[in-house]
Amino acid sequence: MVIIRSENTSSSKACPSALPCWPLCCEIGKMRLLVASLLGLIILTACSTPTPAATPQIITVHYTFSTRPLLADLYSCAANLPGIILQAEERHASFLDPMSADLILRLGAPPRLDTPAYALGTDELILITNPSNPVASLTDDQAASLFRGRIRNWSEVGGADMPVEVWAYAKGEDLQQALQAALLDNAPSTPLAHIAFTPEEMAAGVTSHPGAIGFLPRGLLSGSVRPVTLEGRTASLLPTLAIVREEPQGSLRALLACMQEKVR
Repeated sequence: MVIIRSENTSSSKACPSALPCWPLCCEIGKMRLLVASLLGLIILTACSTPTPAATPQIITVHYTFSTRPLLADLYSCAANLPGIILQAEERHASFLDPMSADLILRLGAPPRLDTPAYALGTDELILITNPSNPVASLTDDQAASLFRGRIRNWSEVGGADMPVEVWAYAKGEDLQQALQAALLDNAPSTPLAHIAFTPEEMAAGVTSHPGAIGFLPRGLLSGSVRPVTLEGRTASLLPTLAIVREEPQGSLRALLACMQEKVR
C-alpha cells in the first residue's frame, strides 16, 4: 500500500526540502543576515566622506649670519603656532629678496626698502682687536682712519709698533653696510682689507693676527677677541628687521607678533 503524505507548506518556505532539520536551516538564515549587514556597513563606509587633514602653511625664511641669534626664538614661536612649517636658509645680504621668501631677517635697513619692515629688537656693532693689542679705546676719527687705511701702524693711536690689518665683510653684507653708515659716512673700507664671509671667519682672523681690527654684532661676540670702546659715542644700536613682501596676515602675522614679544 502506498501512503501519500502531505507536505507542510510553511516549513517548505522556511527551509528547502533538501534540508531535513530546523536548527541548521535557522543558522543559515542568521548567516545570511550577518553577511547582508556587513555588506551594508562596507557600502556606508565607502560612501562616507573622510574629514580632510588641515594643510600646514610653509613659511620660508631667509636670514643673514648676523641674525643667527634670533633662530632659537623663531623656531620656538613656530612650535607654539599649529600648522606652521619653517624653511629657513642663511644667505648673504646681497642675495636677499623679499619676493623670494615670506620673511627676511637682517641687521639694519638695506640701502633700498620698498616693502613692509618690522623691528624685532636691536643689536650693537662692536669693534674688535686681537687680545694682545693694548689699545682699549679709539675716537671716531681714529677708528674711521683705521678702517679706511689712513692709519697703518698701531703706534699712531698709542699702541705697539706693529702694522694694522683691517678685516671687513664682503660688499653688500648687512654688517658691512652698518659699519659704513655708522663710521665711514657710507664709504667703503680700505681695498687692502682682509675679507671675512662669516662672523666665525672674522673672529678667527682677528684672533690669529696681532695687528688686526674688525667688528662683530654684540650678539655674536666671542671671548677670543677684545672689544674696543669708541670714546664719546653712545652704543651703535642697529634695528633687527623682519622684512616681508606685503602686509602679513594669518600665521605669518602671528609669527611676527610672537617674535616681537620674545626678542624684546
